[in-house]
This record gives sequence, C-alpha cells and structure tokens, in this order.
Amino acid sequence: MSAETEAEILMPQADDVDPFFKILANRVGPSIAGSFTASQFMALKRAFGTRPIGRHPIDIRDSYTIFGFSFYMVLLMGRETRSADRRALEGVTGMTRVLRGAFKALLCGGVFAAGAIILIVCSATN
Repeated sequence: MSAETEAEILMPQADDVDPFFKILANRVGPSIAGSFTASQFMALKRAFGTRPIGRHPIDIRDSYTIFGFSFYMVLLMGRETRSADRRALEGVTGMTRVLRGAFKALLCGGVFAAGAIILIVCSATN
C-alpha cells in the first residue's frame, strides 16, 4: 500500500456515514474527524470496541418526563443473528427465556401505564 493510498482522507457520504463516525465527529469536531485516514478511523473504532449497529424491523425509542424525572424506553426486535455458543453464554434458553422476557415486558408496560395514569390524574386535578 503506497503512502498516497494510506493518507487518503476519510470523507464518507452523508447516506452511508458510520454511526461511530457521527459520534466521533460530534466529540472532536468535523474538521478533525474528517482528517482521519480510513486505517486511522478503523483503528479508533477497534480501540473503542464498537461493532456495527444493524437495523431492526421494530425500533422504538422514546423518552418521557414524569414528575421531573426523565426516563427513556427502547424496544428493539428483529431476527436473532448471534451464534448458539454466544446465546448459551446468557444461560437461560428456550421457553424459560420467552416467559422471562414476557414477564419483563409486562412489568415494564405496567410501570409505564401506572406512571401515565398518575400523570394524567395529576394534570387533570390542577
């Protein structure tokens, strides 16, 4: 690889900007982030341990403020792409995992619904 190829400045197109690059540009400024070569950028990405973020068929992200406290909710759903070995590291599998996930979802939904009801009742009485 020649020095010219190595020194090629990393200038991604707006449509295909890596999420890590967006964060990097925000933190160090676009002029500095744009001065990295492709190999420098990849080295930074490896050093910070980032992995590609895939798109999910269901991607719901929202934040809420209740009584001055801010909360956020993220719901991501999609096809499982991890290997069986990787999934086994989490321990529980099969129907137990499904039931545990359903219980967590119901619990979180119940807490959110209770907060929303409290917020509606309090705002209606004021």
